[in-house]
Amino acid sequence: MSWDGSHLHGFAFERGKSKTPILIGPPSRDSMFDTLPEQGELVIDWLGKIAKQCLYTYDYGDDWDHTVLLEKVLPADPKATYPLRLDGKRACPPDDIGGIWGYYGFLDSLKDPKNERYEEALEWVGEDFDPEAFDPGSVSFSGAADPFAPWEDEDEDDDDEDDEDDLSLD
Repeated sequence: MSWDGSHLHGFAFERGKSKTPILIGPPSRDSMFDTLPEQGELVIDWLGKIAKQCLYTYDYGDDWDHTVLLEKVLPADPKATYPLRLDGKRACPPDDIGGIWGYYGFLDSLKDPKNERYEEALEWVGEDFDPEAFDPGSVSFSGAADPFAPWEDEDEDDDDEDDEDDLSLD
């Protein structure tokens, strides 16, 4: 299970005393700030030069925030494939779960086979889903194949008719 990069997302770097962050992400018509295109920028070019950490947000509606911290730069290993994920915690929540509160409700339903949404939640992630497990091999550094994918159906989805089918378990 993973996030597929189809939601708005970006890296935000504080720059000194300025209140305006530097943003790296997919092109957006709706951003309040100028955004540098993610296809033309490497996060490592900003980490350590402008800041030792940044905030990565995936899905601006659900607000999955992650602090990315540069702890140390090691010599390059010619046999390694970069970028390299070293560590992490817990499984990736399902995409479109409804943010942290929807995820908590989802986890509650998985713990209780008598919960009215148990079968639906189990069908979504499968019987082998372990929210405490982290598999570094499952982490992908590729984004959406089409950087405009998050907005292709934007005008068509304004009525939100299918919201009742979402499993956001709030």
